[in-house]
Amino acid sequence: MQKLKPFEDEIAAFFENNTVGEVVYLYQAAEPVAVGVVDYEDIGTMTVIGVLPEFRRQGWGTRLHRHLMWAIQQHVELYRG
Repeated sequence: MQKLKPFEDEIAAFFENNTVGEVVYLYQAAEPVAVGVVDYEDIGTMTVIGVLPEFRRQGWGTRLHRHLMWAIQQHVELYRG
């Protein structure tokens, strides 16, 4: 997870101020390649979404975005993008 360290800092800051949300990692060969955070406070939002540079343009961002949208839909009716 060392490569995702900048995202980890943002995630920690998010959870210092929010308690309702979820962190989602996508893995390839047991290594995390993408991370996203969703907030379920009243209106769903994606506060962090990122893919490691060497895995960009391979569909990881699309998969992550779809999963985060699905996760938001399970908790709230509105999404702010």
